[in-house]
Amino acid sequence: MRETMLSRYGAVRFEALRSEQFFGRSAVANLGSTSLIMCAYGAPSLAEFPEADFVRLQLAFSGAARITIAGQAFSVSPDQPCVTPSDRPCRIEFSAGYRQILIRIQQANLERKVASLLGAKPRGRLEFATSLDKAKVQLGGLKSLIRFVAGQLAMSQAQLPHLLLQEFEETLLVAFLTAIPNSFSELLHRKPSEATALHVRRIEEYIDTHWQLPMSVQDLADVSGVGARTIFATFKRYRGYTPFAYLKMVRLRNANGLLLSPTETTSVTTVALSCGFSNLGHFANDYQDVFGEVPSLTLGRARQLR
Repeated sequence: MRETMLSRYGAVRFEALRSEQFFGRSAVANLGSTSLIMCAYGAPSLAEFPEADFVRLQLAFSGAARITIAGQAFSVSPDQPCVTPSDRPCRIEFSAGYRQILIRIQQANLERKVASLLGAKPRGRLEFATSLDKAKVQLGGLKSLIRFVAGQLAMSQAQLPHLLLQEFEETLLVAFLTAIPNSFSELLHRKPSEATALHVRRIEEYIDTHWQLPMSVQDLADVSGVGARTIFATFKRYRGYTPFAYLKMVRLRNANGLLLSPTETTSVTTVALSCGFSNLGHFANDYQDVFGEVPSLTLGRARQLR
């Protein structure tokens, strides 16, 4: 069990009470950047994990656990789920008879999904509440989805199609972001007023249509009929990003489309320049932040499929 915890799950320490009742069980299913993990302990056990690039949501079936993060302790039980952040080490003490399923998702993929859902990357870091009050947090839909996906994976006698696994992962990402309170929950759940929606949409529609052209604050003010300060304040309040962050996202999406449908003369340089990116290094970094790979890999894979 210690070897499994260290080699498979990334623990730096694992201890268990020597007992005739000891047993350890674990199973893991990987869906790209997302993993579903089941584990159970027959005797009191302890595991320590370093900083990681993923977020964990622990859902207990029986028993109890105690998680310590930066000197602060949190309980996990069937009535008390818990989220472990990606950038902090943690210590987990499991009671005898503890059983859980947890979902583990890479932080970067969650941030990309937030940007996709909102239209552009909002300012600030994506952070989740750690201790979740079962009575106040709507986890029923997420739990049902986890059970469904786990059931499909468990019943399948053969490897499920990649596209289906990708759909499972995308659905879990959205369900996780909407069910677990986080720093962007208000933006993800907010329904703007009609006046605000009209004001913001007019600018976004202009950007959608004219993304290949040079664009200034004055252009946006002329389109919307309001001043620059109002434009930026409205976008920050109701979208969480600036209009120029949205412009960058639109240009990156169009670049992605060109790279996925290349001609004989398509290159990363020509695509970057045609989409308004004069600095190739910045383009590659921005592209990787959004799509999880450098543009040359997207182009190479698209050419292989032709």
